[in-house]
Amino acid sequence: MKPDTEHKLAAAAAKISAKDLEGTGPKTAFVQFRVSAAEKESLQATAASLGLQVSEYLLKLHELASANLRKK
Repeated sequence: MKPDTEHKLAAAAAKISAKDLEGTGPKTAFVQFRVSAAEKESLQATAASLGLQVSEYLLKLHELASANLRKK
């Protein structure tokens, strides 16, 4: 990961509100990636605290982060 990537992601994530994380349309493709057990638990806990499934949380985080990066 580039040195400033983590900072950019943190800045984008800080701007996310619960309203921003509302659901989107139907999904027909799959994405798989490996994480540690601790990362999985953290993702699940964060998503659950927002009332979302992990996939919904990650997709919204991606959408919001990429939108913020496009603004620059």
